[in-house]
Amino acid sequence: MTRSAPGMGVNALALMVSSALTGVLGLVYWGLAERYFATETVGRASATVTTATLLGTLACLSLGGSYERFLAGSGGRTRQHIVAGLALVGGVGVLLGTVFVAVGQADRLVDDPAQRWVFPGIVAAFALYALVDPVCTGLGRATWAATKNIVTAVVKLAPVVLLAGSGALALSGSWAVVAAAAALTTVVAALRSRTVRERAGAPTLPPPRELLAFQGASFTLMIVALAVPMVLPLLVLARLGASQNAYFNLAWSLCTAVGTLYAAVMSSYVAAASQEPRQVPPLTRRLVRLVAAVGAVGGLGLAGAGPFLLHLVSPAYASAATTLLLLMAVAFALQGVVFLYGTLSRIVRRQRLAVAVQCASAVGITAGALWAVPRWGLTGVGVVYLVVEGACALLLAAPCLRLYRELTGPAEDLPATVGATVDEARAATPTGGER
Repeated sequence: MTRSAPGMGVNALALMVSSALTGVLGLVYWGLAERYFATETVGRASATVTTATLLGTLACLSLGGSYERFLAGSGGRTRQHIVAGLALVGGVGVLLGTVFVAVGQADRLVDDPAQRWVFPGIVAAFALYALVDPVCTGLGRATWAATKNIVTAVVKLAPVVLLAGSGALALSGSWAVVAAAAALTTVVAALRSRTVRERAGAPTLPPPRELLAFQGASFTLMIVALAVPMVLPLLVLARLGASQNAYFNLAWSLCTAVGTLYAAVMSSYVAAASQEPRQVPPLTRRLVRLVAAVGAVGGLGLAGAGPFLLHLVSPAYASAATTLLLLMAVAFALQGVVFLYGTLSRIVRRQRLAVAVQCASAVGITAGALWAVPRWGLTGVGVVYLVVEGACALLLAAPCLRLYRELTGPAEDLPATVGATVDEARAATPTGGER
């Protein structure tokens, strides 16, 4: 029998602590970069890292969501499923990076032609690094992913000092090397662990058609979710210049780091609910409490500590990006409704509304920013972001409440799509369900 893994609470806490620490260390990283490199170089490096990260996420093909949702049912094929996914994602990362360079988009990011040849490798490294987290979470071992992320955030600080005064490649390239090494080490350790070795038996996965439907919805969600963070840095760089993009990147990085708290709770819930379908009602109630706490604490933290952290890096950063950060702090709290609905829809495998709302959000933010940035600068990004996220939260509030009620009722009334073993949960739970 497989050794017991940490529960949802431990895994969520590990990922949230990791997110908080990597967010702070990310601030330290860009602060050191600003100290040891020219602001324009930092702006180019930050745009390279952001673009490569987003292309790397695209290269993951949304397999992360499937690992979290279905890896628990892989049985004796767990190792093969992990290796095949990593190989596919690495290859797609190289392909996307090469296409990006071939169409000339990398010319906006690099200040040295030689960097174009390195960019596909950076994308592949970030793709593999990103996929390792949901693999660990799907195995019920999110603590491994948390350790990987913290170690990477610490180790990548050294090259900033050691390579001081070099070009943008010194920052983005060294980051990619550290990320690739951390991903490889974690994967090898996971594949050799008892958690994987003790898994046996035939897979208990849904039919291929249902898996493809889930994957298709997840992939669409990923595509539209990537549109905004992929377009905005390039838009700011093109319209406002490299220095303004450096200011924008730091504010955006803070918001993204806090936003990973939502993702930590979501992924831990999905993995726990998939492994223990009979526990879905109590897990769902705990999920709502955690999302509310993250929204409140994260929003207040961004609004209260964010401007101070910007000022620590440089008064210029605080002057340029404080208003943007405050607007995004309010939007962050509202995003809790959107994240909650998206999480519950993954459990019941009904994601059409989530896809539609995400598409509308991406179009609204992108179109709004194209209009607002030339007029209001970085503040325009914040205004558009807040308006669109607020509208999405209002739209999803009622559907989210309906899903919550559906998943917190008696276990015998849970939707059949909750888990491959939901019938076992119904059989094992007396009338009235677990509470």
